[in-house]
Amino acid sequence: MLDGGRERLDAALAGLRRPCIADPQETLADIRAAAAREPPGVRIPRRLFWRYALVCDAPKERGGA
Repeated sequence: MLDGGRERLDAALAGLRRPCIADPQETLADIRAAAAREPPGVRIPRRLFWRYALVCDAPKERGGA
């Protein structure tokens, strides 16, 4: 590396090392309960790193075409 390159790199990356993470305001159970009150077909699968997705499948049409 060039002279002083490591120090400049460390200084540039210093702000990226501490992500801003807030404590959750509600639990996953609270979110699931709220989603259950919404339209039918809503589900909440877990994702990587404590994330989740709200998925709403359109209801199947009755009858047939």
